[in-house]
Amino acid sequence: MKELVCNRECTPAEPANKKRKISHKMPKMPSLRSRMSPSGIYQFINNPTNKPSDNQILAIKQMGFEGLLHLQTDTIPGNLAYWLVSTFDPYKGCLLDGNLPILEEDIHACMGIPMGPLVVDEAPIGDKSPQFLSILEDFKSQYEGDLIDVKVILSKLSTQIDGGDSFKRNFIVYIFSSFLGGVKGNKASLRILKSLSDTSLISEDNWCNFIKKKLAEQVLSWQKEEFSEEKTVKANWFGGPIMVLVFIYLDRCVFMTVDLEKKPSIWGNYMKCTYIPVDGSSIEKVFIPIIKDKHWWSCVCDLKRKKCYILDSCTSLLSDPENEYTMDILYNVAGVLGNTPSYEHLKYIHMMNFDNVCVTQQKTIYDCGVFVLKFLSAVDNEILWKDTKYFENLPQYRKSTMLDLLKWEKNSIKVFS
Repeated sequence: MKELVCNRECTPAEPANKKRKISHKMPKMPSLRSRMSPSGIYQFINNPTNKPSDNQILAIKQMGFEGLLHLQTDTIPGNLAYWLVSTFDPYKGCLLDGNLPILEEDIHACMGIPMGPLVVDEAPIGDKSPQFLSILEDFKSQYEGDLIDVKVILSKLSTQIDGGDSFKRNFIVYIFSSFLGGVKGNKASLRILKSLSDTSLISEDNWCNFIKKKLAEQVLSWQKEEFSEEKTVKANWFGGPIMVLVFIYLDRCVFMTVDLEKKPSIWGNYMKCTYIPVDGSSIEKVFIPIIKDKHWWSCVCDLKRKKCYILDSCTSLLSDPENEYTMDILYNVAGVLGNTPSYEHLKYIHMMNFDNVCVTQQKTIYDCGVFVLKFLSAVDNEILWKDTKYFENLPQYRKSTMLDLLKWEKNSIKVFS
């Protein structure tokens, strides 16, 4: 196998055990603004004083939206959401340069949304067909005025304890006007009523396809405005089903190496366990591997001591804690994880005191990656960072690590060419 050679002249480490504190002000990370929030449906499902009746729960299950009964988050992770919407390709329907397609099957498996054989049909603007006008007038008769606020529909839901047809139509209109559809404002979208004339067929509709189309439409509209050279608005609101992107991204990119059964009850716990399947409050250290110009180094953040240790086996300016690239990495950790409930203690990780530790230095031009692995193995033993004996016999360590990866049960490729 070809060695990865770092583009850097390695020099002996100089003692650098100095505490440093970031004094410059970091730029604020962009955060997505959206009214398509899970907060409303979360409050309806989890209201401690007025929980849904048995008939309402049964009606939700009959429509095929049982997954929403397990929703356990009421917030949008703004920084992560902004990045997802910025990088999503609305034409190809994918993230990460095509490596993470957002499929109907993903929405169905991850969120428990019906993916039936029938097409969800929205009424065209100005539809005057008798069938649509009849159901539209019947729906509007519950409220005052033609423009109905989604909050008013949410209040109405709580009173319809029988779980009948009226409740079902209000429920679908609400979730697709406030959470899963494509609406920028706070008024309900009633064109979807065209597909709700027969409520017994709601579970037979392909709502996953409908959500996917709305996501692509809204992302395209948002990106054109957000990245326009003639941008006229300070706050560009996103009107699409952002949490669909969030949950699928977390499912595919964070839980991809963890055996979790794909069912709605698991999806409901994603935000509760917050990004990785551990209790955030129990985390004492965060290990961050960093690569730049084919050179690896690492940063260990000790949350109890409020210190960040820079571990670089080939001392360079790039691993200086005040280097812009390193600070960008730390700031992203603070922005993405620090704005979630379980990881609020990471919010100011980029403002900790820094120690650029004098660690054992590599003797070759290609061992930086192996040193990072060794640092990770000794993350709880700072003495080993400086112990030259710990870094002896690296060729054997390379071989054993390669064999471990080759034999790993999740490695589907067992032969290297």
